[in-house]
Amino acid sequence: MKTWDENWMWDYLRDEVTAAERDAFEEALTHDATLRARLKAMQSLDESLIRIGQPVPSKQVSQRFYAWLEEQEVNEQPIKAAKRVHIGWKQLIAVAASIALVAVFAQQWLTMRRLDSIQNQLANNQQQVWMNKLKSDPSTSQRLVALNETAQLPLDREVLNALFDVAAKDPSPNVRLAGVDVLSQHLDDAQVKGFFLGLLKRETDPSVLIEIINAFGIRKDKSVIPDLENLMAREEVQKQIKGEAQMSINKINSIE
Repeated sequence: MKTWDENWMWDYLRDEVTAAERDAFEEALTHDATLRARLKAMQSLDESLIRIGQPVPSKQVSQRFYAWLEEQEVNEQPIKAAKRVHIGWKQLIAVAASIALVAVFAQQWLTMRRLDSIQNQLANNQQQVWMNKLKSDPSTSQRLVALNETAQLPLDREVLNALFDVAAKDPSPNVRLAGVDVLSQHLDDAQVKGFFLGLLKRETDPSVLIEIINAFGIRKDKSVIPDLENLMAREEVQKQIKGEAQMSINKINSIE
């Protein structure tokens, strides 16, 4: 099944895809609620970007400036004093340019704040889309795609719990294996290490067990040796897995 990434969907919104691709995508939209949600979020951002125009000083700023100019003309009347500041038209123009520039920068700042808010909302929506797909999509291939996308997210509590769930509970050994592979990159985290030690006691798929064992061997943490030895002592554990556990123990003990 074809997956539709953000770059392709931007091209779709700008009508830069072929007719065949457009038809296939729109057909997918009719039966994929997650895809429709992603498209809607991107359309919202796209429309907001279009609405961002060239910032100009507001009417209120302009009125204040012209009132200030009139006040300066009144103050230009001769004043008998030892010293007085003379403001010429070149200086007035410079002041006007400064006021206009401040107004432009202020509007640009507000625009960027609105844009950042929209982008953050889109990112949060996209994260939730992938998390929901990871948990409930009936297609194994789509859960694997969602797992790959979730792996790119910051490892906060919600993402970590989602990865724990998929590595421990997904009905497909391939998805559980992929989940363990993603988590193995964070084995320095105490929670990930504790999760792996618990998984050693209840996981039954050989490929998943070997992935965990090899991750411990690469990490070279001597504190896990008793857990690997307990695994080897279990009668139901296959000889191949026991051999992998012994090799990991040897690798860990080879630390100088």
